[in-house]
Amino acid sequence: MLRLLKRESGYTLLESLFQLAITVTFLHLFVLFFFWKHSIERQFGSITSTEWELFTAELQTALSEVESVELAMGGRALLFVNERGMHTISRSGTVIRKTVDSKGHVPLFTNSQSIHFSLEGNMLRMLVMTTDEKIKERRFAIGLYPK
Repeated sequence: MLRLLKRESGYTLLESLFQLAITVTFLHLFVLFFFWKHSIERQFGSITSTEWELFTAELQTALSEVESVELAMGGRALLFVNERGMHTISRSGTVIRKTVDSKGHVPLFTNSQSIHFSLEGNMLRMLVMTTDEKIKERRFAIGLYPK
């Protein structure tokens, strides 16, 4: 029984070095995670720019096969007709929204301060000022397919 008690030892240098190596490994992984997170955030940009790209892609798809296009409210609203009906793109409060046949309100882009549409031949030009006073501009090709 005395032999067993003598073999018991305390916290050794080898154990402390092993725990230090594990701690350093986890700290490296922790730092690498933040470098990875920073590169992902830089690649995808802000939520607003992603929302803007999705909005413009959806609008370009909607304008690819239309029967007619016209401006309303002095260029602050866009009306176009396709096989699904009469679409209206306008701003309400700080949200750019779409209605189909004057029903429903589908939000397309948030945090907008103003919007202006203009027609240039078969091109549509859209200017949007965001609530943080950045101006975003995009041109869309209009595909007119008469009935």
